[in-house]
Amino acid sequence: VSVKLLGALNMEHINLGNLNTALTDAGFADQFSRPITSYGISLMFGSKDGGKIPFYAGYDMGLFRGGEVVGSNISYELRGFYIKDIFYWNLTAATKFIDIMPGFALGYEQLKLVAEEMSPLANDLQNGYLGSIKSTNYVNPAITADLMLTTDINLGFVTLGYLVGYGFDLSKTEWRTNGSLINGSPATSLSGLSQSFRLGFFF
Repeated sequence: VSVKLLGALNMEHINLGNLNTALTDAGFADQFSRPITSYGISLMFGSKDGGKIPFYAGYDMGLFRGGEVVGSNISYELRGFYIKDIFYWNLTAATKFIDIMPGFALGYEQLKLVAEEMSPLANDLQNGYLGSIKSTNYVNPAITADLMLTTDINLGFVTLGYLVGYGFDLSKTEWRTNGSLINGSPATSLSGLSQSFRLGFFF
């Protein structure tokens, strides 16, 4: 069995247009930038020297870091995570130094928008302030499916590569809080192009 353990720097071109428009309409000078960054790790298992079925399969997981937008008395931070099952077909299994692989992934992703509001009144518990800060979490969960193409260069025990893919958000795109949909919230789809720069080990 061949094993690949890879770390990745990802650029995610997800659709933040409606969210940024809502920020602009609310008077914020800044917006969340696209693409947003995520950092991931992949563990993949494949048939040794290609085998009869030249494939890799495994898991991919990581964290989103979408930045922060700061207003006069409230700030919003965008972050999240993903975890996916991944499958690749190795078109160049007979050539050890390069793997060109179309692939498919199915997984769960979640964006989280953390709002922190400042108040001059400490411990205004009736209005949600503990100390001088009221923190509210909004989440946007999604089941996603990805089509991908990756090229990995294998240099002994080290492998480096580049991946391009497109993800499809299969879930409702509204935000949620306390497990309930927020009617009228800015629809935020996790569909979009992604790019990944990968570095790791090949056994």
